[in-house]
Amino acid sequence: MPRWPVRCHHTACAVTSVGLLLLLGSGCATVPDRAAELSQTPSGYLRKSERADGAVALETGLCALAPERGRGPVVWLVGAAHLGTTNYYGELQRFLDAQSLVLFEGVGATNRQFQLRQDHGYSLQESLAKALGLKFQLDAIDYSRPNFRNSDLSLPQLEGLFAGATNEGTASTPNVGRPEFDQLVGLMQGTGLLGGIARFGVGFIAASPKLQATVKLAMIEVTSQAEGDLLQMAGLPDGFQRLLRVLIDERNKVVVDDLQAALRQRPRPRSIAVLYGAGHMNDLDQRLRRALHYRRTETRWLPAFTVNPRQAGLTDQELEMTRRLIHDQLDALRAPAEQ
Repeated sequence: MPRWPVRCHHTACAVTSVGLLLLLGSGCATVPDRAAELSQTPSGYLRKSERADGAVALETGLCALAPERGRGPVVWLVGAAHLGTTNYYGELQRFLDAQSLVLFEGVGATNRQFQLRQDHGYSLQESLAKALGLKFQLDAIDYSRPNFRNSDLSLPQLEGLFAGATNEGTASTPNVGRPEFDQLVGLMQGTGLLGGIARFGVGFIAASPKLQATVKLAMIEVTSQAEGDLLQMAGLPDGFQRLLRVLIDERNKVVVDDLQAALRQRPRPRSIAVLYGAGHMNDLDQRLRRALHYRRTETRWLPAFTVNPRQAGLTDQELEMTRRLIHDQLDALRAPAEQ
């Protein structure tokens, strides 16, 4: 993971970094029923919900798009959180199973044997999920369903992009984001300096309920505020901005191509769901509007996880400090980096 080009508290930097990772992406706590007392702050495909008793939840959006004119299948853009409760992934699975076709993310994956990590390797996301009492998406969703189809870059295609070729095979800038990608892989696999620090930090989180609540709250604040802004964060290092464009732009192109192919099929699927990390969804939404002339017709929300900071022992001052640190960090990332 690259170093952020801003001066801030180290804890805020670390949590902001993890929160941005979760946008890309992937015994348990349960999420209470959403009642009238929930105060909602809507966002594109992620939002924060606050209850009167102080509990805070991260919710992910399922948005239906339909053709502006004529007839065609409904396309659901399902922005997933890579960490969530058992209830959350159970609801997602039931929804996806009801669709005719599910296009899902996973570089180099197939829908029959989908794994982005080795069986005996370390996974930062899986370890963080366990430390927080949550589930990791790859462990919770069954990708072997007959209606699931992988829709992503292959490993050779990804290597080609970093070597200087676009997804269409034309020349691009050599080594686009490659050093940052290697750092990202090392972080997620727990290797190298950053990976070692991350593994050490996860161990502390698992041992402290108060720290677990702080991390959950910080993740909710980061993801709900940063969603939709990843490609517009001018304060990110140039290499990381290029990496994001590869991981979002080029992979989303594959999804649109696969959608267009599905729409040409006869008979066409009655409904199509696109299951991707929520950080991909605003760009995908715009692509469907431009390329397929679709428009949004419905939005549903599912709670990924919740936390009650006060019940975990956090004071009002600690809550305010955490939120201010995250807010300041994101503001710095949105501002152009100093030359």
